Amino acid sequence: MAAKVHGRAGARNMTTEERFWSKVDRNGQTQAHMTTPCWVWTAGTNKKGYGKFRRDIATLYAHRFAWRLVNGQIPKAMNVLHRCDCRPCVRPDHLFLGTNQDNVNDRDAKGRNARGARHGIAKLTEKDVSEIRRRHASGATWANMARDFGVTRPAVRLIVKRVTWRHVDCH
Repeated sequence: MAAKVHGRAGARNMTTEERFWSKVDRNGQTQAHMTTPCWVWTAGTNKKGYGKFRRDIATLYAHRFAWRLVNGQIPKAMNVLHRCDCRPCVRPDHLFLGTNQDNVNDRDAKGRNARGARHGIAKLTEKDVSEIRRRHASGATWANMARDFGVTRPAVRLIVKRVTWRHVDCH
């Protein structure tokens, strides 16, 4: 990865590795559960906030490229995960390898899963769900609650039966 870069005037005499690290702020914030600050990617990111690095004709995730620079190739079917949960972080000791299931388990353990009102298509809030369950206990019909909250009767039934929104208590 020590090939010289050709192209923009400022990058002409830089190696790919030098160009990569020149786009990193090593004075990022220290996340609450970490003892060292994040190294934040300062160039382009995707819609989810992961750094993007253009190498030759390919665009790569910056954290994956950082892993490769320090540790070598990423084994097939492995992801590069963040201990710090900071998507633009490329600090090698904040990164670790894991499977898709490891990624899901890490997300769930850290409470980053989009459920309830945080889910992108949610029409209700946790407060609404508690109110639906309270009203049901007082004898309200599914049809009336569905109309009042702008959802379908099956949606109300699934909430009442705790098939959906299981994480919400009825208090």
